[in-house]
Amino acid sequence: MGLKEYQRKRKFERTPEPKGGKAKPSKDLRFVVHMHAASRLHFDLRLEMDGVFKSWAVPKRPSLNPMDQRLAVFVEDHPIEYGSFEGVIPEGNYGAGTVVLWDAGTYVERGSTGRTDSNKAMLAGLSKGHITFVMNGSKLQGEFALIKLKKDPKAWLLVKKRDAASTFKTTPLPDQSVLSGRTVDEVREYATEKGITWKSKKNKAVAIPPPAPAKDQKQASKVRPPAPFKLESRLTPSKTPSKGEMPRRVKPMLAVEAGAPEGKDWIFSEFGGGVRAIAEVEDGSAKIHTRQLLPLQSKYPEIVSALESVEHSLVLDGEIEGEKKQAVFRVLDLLYIDGKDLREAPLRQRLHALAKLKLPAPLHAATLLDAAPEGCWISRQADSAYKSGTSKDWLRSSLKAPKQKKNKSAKSTPSEDDFSFLSHPDKVFWPKEKITKGDLVEYYRSISQYILPHLRDRPQSLHRQPDGITKPGFFHKDITGYLPRGIESTRVYSASSQRTINYLLCQNERSLLYMANLGCIELNPWLSRIPNLEFPDYCVIDLDPDTNSFNEVIRVAQEVHRILDKIKAPHGVKTSGASGIHIFVPLPPKTDYETSRGFALEVARQVHEKFPRFTSLERSPAKRRGKIYLDCFQNGRGQTVASIYCVRPQAGATVSTPLHWREVKAGLKPSQFTIYTVPARLKKQGDLWAKLLNSPADLAACLRRLSS
Repeated sequence: MGLKEYQRKRKFERTPEPKGGKAKPSKDLRFVVHMHAASRLHFDLRLEMDGVFKSWAVPKRPSLNPMDQRLAVFVEDHPIEYGSFEGVIPEGNYGAGTVVLWDAGTYVERGSTGRTDSNKAMLAGLSKGHITFVMNGSKLQGEFALIKLKKDPKAWLLVKKRDAASTFKTTPLPDQSVLSGRTVDEVREYATEKGITWKSKKNKAVAIPPPAPAKDQKQASKVRPPAPFKLESRLTPSKTPSKGEMPRRVKPMLAVEAGAPEGKDWIFSEFGGGVRAIAEVEDGSAKIHTRQLLPLQSKYPEIVSALESVEHSLVLDGEIEGEKKQAVFRVLDLLYIDGKDLREAPLRQRLHALAKLKLPAPLHAATLLDAAPEGCWISRQADSAYKSGTSKDWLRSSLKAPKQKKNKSAKSTPSEDDFSFLSHPDKVFWPKEKITKGDLVEYYRSISQYILPHLRDRPQSLHRQPDGITKPGFFHKDITGYLPRGIESTRVYSASSQRTINYLLCQNERSLLYMANLGCIELNPWLSRIPNLEFPDYCVIDLDPDTNSFNEVIRVAQEVHRILDKIKAPHGVKTSGASGIHIFVPLPPKTDYETSRGFALEVARQVHEKFPRFTSLERSPAKRRGKIYLDCFQNGRGQTVASIYCVRPQAGATVSTPLHWREVKAGLKPSQFTIYTVPARLKKQGDLWAKLLNSPADLAACLRRLSS
């Protein structure tokens, strides 16, 4: 877009706003958020891209709460010099009103490491209508997403992702400027009182000093305004500190994936199984942050306590493994100690100093090895200095996930074999059976070729149980801002909630295992596929028992089978994986949900006439106690049924398994089909539903036969 539109709207002899020129590039991409009291109070989010600030007007205050989705309207580009603007735009000018610098800092595109890569990825995401980035500001921290809405070419949605910086508190972020410490009202009142809003000759705003301290401290704001500072120094990283100064908010040195090097100049350590962390210790106080500069103190209090007991000023680089009280901090490098910045010193010297430190549990120095160990490792050049960012002086392997492979051609987009998101495989999901998350992931990996054809292109309603089957789970439909790069999603408008929901699509093994890693024990796909979401592929009759025996469920299923055979409707049967049975009828193209539901209800009505004593068509559970519910109402847009071959959160880790109709007889038990037995069954019999969709029912003819 450039600055043409920005400059066209403004008369710079009448406004203190900067005209804009060629800005000096900084090491990191910058962002600012202005609080702008124009005709209506709003916020302006500005992200540096291609030498300008791409800008969005946000009507409501940005938030760290993932539940607060904010409309963001794309507006004209602004010059980089606008990042230090604060003051009053006089009446008669475009955007007249008071502007304060509400927040400022740097940002990086999620998945990128430097300015060039971030800028390129952000521009690509901007054109596609979906950008995800990690902010490091005074108020806004952590990962955010901007998603373009289809109904208006300028309308976007600003969303905070759940991470270490997010919060579900409803307390709004403070009003004060990060430049002057003043609120909008204080800037306007001061300018009005002094009559120094702007100077036409020099065409620049007069600096607004910070407010005087409150006489009564009890009446003072809970937020202490910061002292004025030069904005440019806040937006660009500080230089290497001189002797005596502790480096703050250091970004870690990152390794390149490669094979094990040879020679005496390389030092190996086990590494790569935890959360990368940088620790700062000074005057008995400790802070920890991630590689994205997100705080970790509240998550690992035991590690913080141990760090605070060390009688040195330190900056440490390492990784945290385990959770809560079981977490340990494996220290990889010593960057600073007691006034000495060691980052320019050779690695062997830094490790020698680290070895002399007495680190209390749960802190310990990483074990040094002469050769690459089994599993995950890192190898470092013995004479290398410590430099933030990726360096060939550090090499690593990452064998912590199934089927991990190298993909030299995939630079910006992860390959389908990139499973670096997998975590905590030892977490127990089934306590009685001692089945872990890793077991669940391995099951889905082993049967991925069979289940994926039944999941592709179908929006997924995620049922997450991250603490296993004995703890409450939750449904998660809108995955805006959550997905690793390379995992696909689709946006679907929901009339009931009057908003667009971003659903995950399970297109490959990587996305399947991503869902399992989120705690999605069972999988719940739609019955229809993109781009034809109004037309289901299947009609479903769900036999859902109350206190009935499974043999009664089998009798009902056999009657459904008899009727469908009689009217020549192709169909498949599977266990629900719990206590019921699912019967699927493949539909011809362009069959809508209403027609499908009507067909299922007519079949169910005839079944109920045969077994009125122990079946029911009543939707209310209170009215069908002791009866098998003939559920036909899953045949609706957005409704889901547990997928074929998916695990259910039931005792024994049972699986929803397709059957031959000859197997549907007395004595059949759902407990026969589990994550341990189904893979062998698939290898022996293959996918019984592989060709089910190839023979759709002639629904019109079937309905005629049904009513005759």
